[in-house]
Order: sequence, then structure tokens, then C-alpha cells
Amino acid sequence: MIPKLIVREYELEVIDISEGGMKLLNYMRRDFGRQIFGTVVLLSGKSIDISGKIVWQYNNEFGLLIARIPRSVIIEEIQTLLKEKGQNKSTQES
Repeated sequence: MIPKLIVREYELEVIDISEGGMKLLNYMRRDFGRQIFGTVVLLSGKSIDISGKIVWQYNNEFGLLIARIPRSVIIEEIQTLLKEKGQNKSTQES
């Protein structure tokens, strides 16, 4: 599973996330304007409604400045990512 941002009927891949922003991949190169409202679906399975402002764009990536995501949610996401990477590593070694 890949973290994603759902905006209306579109799904954007979350490349990087922090308490105050996200880097997103926009394969479809859709124009969302300057403000985005959507739902982030994280690796941990949690969903968070967010609103944000696009602060940069380059090719099919853009940076989104968002209202603060609680630190506990970020920590849980990192733990889920590490656990998932550990499972993949042990599967590859088998």
C-alpha cells in the first residue's frame, strides 16, 4: 500500500509527509488550483482530512503546505513504514 491523497475522484501518491507539508506525485498532471481539500490515507490505515496550499510545482510533483498533522500520527506512520520494510527485507532473504 502507498500513502495517497484523495481529492475528489483523483488519487495522488504521497512521496513524503511531515507535520506541516507533503510532497505529492501528480501522474495525471491535473490542475487543482492553489488550494487543495482532500483526505490522506496513510500506511497505518488512518485517514485524515486536510486542506493545504500548493507552494511549488515541478514536472509531475508538487509541494503542499498543510495545517499541522499531529506528531503522534507521523510517528505511527514511521513505525508502520519501518515494520513494513522489515517484513519485506525478511521475505527477500528467505
